Amino acid sequence: ASDKEVRTIRLPARENGEGERHVYQVRISADGRRIVGYFGARGGYAVVGQPPPKLTDKLATWDAETGGLLEMHPIEMRGGSGALSPDGHVLLAGNTLIDVRSGKKIAELLGMSDRGAFSGDGALIVGQAQRVTREKGIDTVWPDGLRVWEAATGKVVARLKTKSWIAQTAFHPDNRFVVTNDLDGIHIRDAHGGEVVAHFTMPEAVRAGTTRGSYAGCLAFTHDGRRMATGHPDSTILIWDVRVPAISVDPLSAKELEARWADLASEDAAKAWEAVARLAEAPNEALPFLRDRVKAYPTAAADETRRLLAELDDEVFARREAAAKRLKELGLRAEPALRAALQAKPSLETKRRIEAILAALREAPQPPSVEELRQLRAIIVLERIGSAEARRVLEGVAKGPESARLTRQARAALACLP
Repeated sequence: ASDKEVRTIRLPARENGEGERHVYQVRISADGRRIVGYFGARGGYAVVGQPPPKLTDKLATWDAETGGLLEMHPIEMRGGSGALSPDGHVLLAGNTLIDVRSGKKIAELLGMSDRGAFSGDGALIVGQAQRVTREKGIDTVWPDGLRVWEAATGKVVARLKTKSWIAQTAFHPDNRFVVTNDLDGIHIRDAHGGEVVAHFTMPEAVRAGTTRGSYAGCLAFTHDGRRMATGHPDSTILIWDVRVPAISVDPLSAKELEARWADLASEDAAKAWEAVARLAEAPNEALPFLRDRVKAYPTAAADETRRLLAELDDEVFARREAAAKRLKELGLRAEPALRAALQAKPSLETKRRIEAILAALREAPQPPSVEELRQLRAIIVLERIGSAEARRVLEGVAKGPESARLTRQARAALACLP
């Protein structure tokens, strides 16, 4: 409002051999408490007589209030070919998904080349695929259409055909469609079936200098997805009217509902996301069905966490150790109580133990269980239905432990709703 600088977040000191650095992407968390940045060195230097330095990109998290560095992890140098998820919890570096808090690998997106983008809710990733042929000892890389991957598992949800290499790809704001930008113009495609639902031809065949093979150098949508802006090399910005098909209302029988609910837990990501799309097409039946089945990540009983937190400051060392061990076992179920206790300014001993337990929760997440996957996918169904009642269900799930995948996915889904 005032145009005055609020805070400066400084990059950590350069490591030996690092030249000038470039910030590739920055995300501010929805609650405004964390800043996540992905940056790296633009080249480096070596000292005569010493081995050349190993340059890495960096993934860092800062406290938004103080500007203090909370965590930093080296990432195999990718030259900035990556993307941060909308909530800032996952980095797509090349074709590898990395957990921001731990710096550990989550999954690998097989077949992806160097361009990918998250959906607005962070549940899906779209990117250019490639195939390699070898003839007479020479490898040749060919475009192989687009792939849509599930962020939670790294599995392929859909394969979409394209004519050639794509200069830019992204998701439409409603997350049901993907957008491609190349020399054939801009296409909006169904993210699962691949059907083209809209095509925009650029008015001039003047190649953009910011992308490899397109006339529009960039594009962006309004939040509701009804308008698209494209930037062009002559300094022109064009505003386009965008119309995509509405979700059809096609009833589901009770038997079909049960079958689709089972499909949501499938190891076959493509089959599971077909169920997501089908359930979203039948809101009148799907919403009452899902209302009592989609639940927030469970929290530990208040009586138990209250007792354990009190015992963290017990005079008997063995009781303090036992309480800490039990709270670690409870894991995310105890997180809300742990964070509330930390805000209450406990004794130094209790504070130290709580911080150690919370730090353990930041380790790389385990692969989601079958039931957790089903819940994550059901949240997307509610997001696509988008009614007031669907919002209420999502708001209930969003009240769970803030580090739980279900909580984060529900909050991301709510952020996508108008």
